[in-house]
Amino acid sequence: MLLALTAFVALLAISGPVLNAFYRIGYVFIDHETFPGFARLLFYGLMLPNALAGAGCLAWVLARDGLPLGGRVLLGVCAVLGLFILLINLVSGRITKNEAFKARLPVWRFRFTLPPLVLDVGTGDYAVIFAASRRCQGFVTYTMDGAEQTAYSLDAGVRRAGKLHCVLIPRDALENNRYQIHARRVLEQISYGGRLGKTIHGDVVSFRGDRTLENPAVLALSDWHFRGDKEMARAVRLFRTAPDLLLLLGDGADYSVNEAGMIRHLLLPPARLSGGEIPAIFVRGNHEVRANYDIGDLVRKIGLPSYYYQVERGRFLFTVADSAESPDGKDDWEHKDCYDMGTYLDRELMWLEALPPRLEKYNIVLCHDRDFCTETDGRRSRYFAAMARLGVRLGVSGHSHSLKWSETAAAYPNLEDGGRFARKEPKSILDIFTRCVYGYRAAMLHFDGDTVRMESQEV
Repeated sequence: MLLALTAFVALLAISGPVLNAFYRIGYVFIDHETFPGFARLLFYGLMLPNALAGAGCLAWVLARDGLPLGGRVLLGVCAVLGLFILLINLVSGRITKNEAFKARLPVWRFRFTLPPLVLDVGTGDYAVIFAASRRCQGFVTYTMDGAEQTAYSLDAGVRRAGKLHCVLIPRDALENNRYQIHARRVLEQISYGGRLGKTIHGDVVSFRGDRTLENPAVLALSDWHFRGDKEMARAVRLFRTAPDLLLLLGDGADYSVNEAGMIRHLLLPPARLSGGEIPAIFVRGNHEVRANYDIGDLVRKIGLPSYYYQVERGRFLFTVADSAESPDGKDDWEHKDCYDMGTYLDRELMWLEALPPRLEKYNIVLCHDRDFCTETDGRRSRYFAAMARLGVRLGVSGHSHSLKWSETAAAYPNLEDGGRFARKEPKSILDIFTRCVYGYRAAMLHFDGDTVRMESQEV
């Protein structure tokens, strides 16, 4: 009995490495299309019987009265040790965390978690952003001059292996064209090589991004704060005019926890609303600054040159300003010892003051906070002086959660986009965590020559 139990424990101890070795050998010598069945056979044929045998052995030992107490304790310890080693094999990554094995088991579904969202990043390119549930390569196919083109999500020339992908495509190539997103599973990535798995394909999308439109319909969205996305979608559906451009004015999330949270709360709602058919311009809000997730990494992953930049679309010139977080008067737990916003805003103001005026354009400034920042060391005055010099004729902002027109210190009209609002003051903890007390206001701008008209919807 002791010899048999010792053999059983030894088998459990080596089951993880053996399974992984058989998997790698099988991947090389077995046809790629039939390999998932081989992987399942290894898992269910080797690991699960070991687990069941260990549990049965433990039950037999505990129920056995004929053995001396010392023998029962010894056998019990051996059985528990065997199960423990099996658990360690599973948790340590030898089996379940091995990307190759995980990619082939049917328990983990490989799918898109973010449909395409197209950003105009102001560099002459559109950034097609999408995400999948597992580590993969992302690429986009489209047709140009009668030939199919493929563009990959790249990190310094290397096809990126991750979940969130950004593919840069020249604007002239994508406008009024059709494209399709794809994700190819990365099983293993090593120096100068790796192994790839299944490829999934998104729907073919007809992109309507036309920069030459003289009088576009522009949909402004801001401040949906995690749980306002459903109300926002209902409000947008009430508009009778389909938008030509989407302005994302910040505070889609209350804070930035991780990449999955940014995908779910910040990128997914506008991606669903746009269907990947129209371009969007991204503006950072103050709540996106409150980040455990690397906010500097986000700007790279969504293709932006920085959080302040310019986008030229036909007769319009959009200047995106980043109000970030106010640099003064913040010593509470949310802000203490976290920021150096003064230095950041000074560099942004230097960039704004160096921009050449383009007075022939219809200049629009997009900024989450209409006033840019609190009046510290003259920063707000410098901001509005730069706006006046650039000939800004219209501002669009968020932050205030109130839908209204207002005047600015530079004398241009500013639309404060509505966003999520409370229909009534919460009276209980249950009210705070339910949607019933909240609504959403959305605004659409209709241009007619030099005049602009605002249409709003509220749910």
